[in-house]
Amino acid sequence: MENAQQTAHRRNSLIELYRFFFALWVLYYHGYFFLPKNQYFDSGFLGVDFFFILSGLFLMTLFANLVQKGFWKGIINLIWKKLKPLGITLIISLIFAQIYFWLHIIDDFGDPFGFMWYIKWLILIPVIYYAIFYLLKDKKKFLIVVSLMVVVSYVLLYTLCFEWGILRGISGIGIGILISQIPTKKLVYKRFNFNILFVIILIIGTFFAAMYKRYIPNGEHLFILFLFPALLYFSKSIDCHFAVFNYLGSLSFGMYAYQTINRLIEDFGWLNDKQNNLELFSIVMGLAIVDRLIRTLIKYHKDKNKAEQQSKESLIIENNTSEETDKKSE
Repeated sequence: MENAQQTAHRRNSLIELYRFFFALWVLYYHGYFFLPKNQYFDSGFLGVDFFFILSGLFLMTLFANLVQKGFWKGIINLIWKKLKPLGITLIISLIFAQIYFWLHIIDDFGDPFGFMWYIKWLILIPVIYYAIFYLLKDKKKFLIVVSLMVVVSYVLLYTLCFEWGILRGISGIGIGILISQIPTKKLVYKRFNFNILFVIILIIGTFFAAMYKRYIPNGEHLFILFLFPALLYFSKSIDCHFAVFNYLGSLSFGMYAYQTINRLIEDFGWLNDKQNNLELFSIVMGLAIVDRLIRTLIKYHKDKNKAEQQSKESLIIENNTSEETDKKSE
């Protein structure tokens, strides 16, 4: 779901593909997949932890650029860079989440953000980390503090059972920051990149661990501390670029966000058969695709107008230069 920090370079299509499939896993967990839930793949809540780790993976590069702007300007720019890619999708999903919240405030005082609860931590926790990074002004000290925050939040979350979203965010984003600082090496032998082999093994391992997670004692630790970090670490060293994978990844936030609409549809009983998840899945995917199409068209027109403006400016400069040359020749 988080992709703002990847714009500095070409997108890693493998990571984009992961975003799509982990968003699907979340849909399955919430009951909005086209197949009914069963005893397999029933831990889709871990998809959110994957997105937290992924968000942290690109923060250090962003911090290094923002720190030159100062403390408050850096924070404002950071928040804007986090919110801008989410755009109108976030606004629509939060409106529907608020409607659901106020309809159920008497019998169920839940999170006003609903399914979008993780968004506030996806924005606020990087701000906390940036503030620490800026005040310490030392990369090594910052990484030590991040390590301590990850350990403390993880212990509070999984040992002392403080089931707070902020702790999931601090530990997940912190893990992403830490693995981003491990030097990436391509293990190549006779032109074969063994990182590709490691990624294939990790994908297979993640698939079966997700499938049988309920039979693995404390299986969430396997995902958060090993599988997700290792998968991202080795994948980012592979030069993989496929337009189809990038497109699928671009749907992930819409897939997650528009669940808030499905929640209201279920609540009002607008579908004849609530157990038939195909309709709910189709609604989410349809809205995500339309959302992406609108964004693409807007970007196309912006780029076209920008190109036309640049062309006009270039023509004016050429004309001015030509006139000056003519005057000199006279």
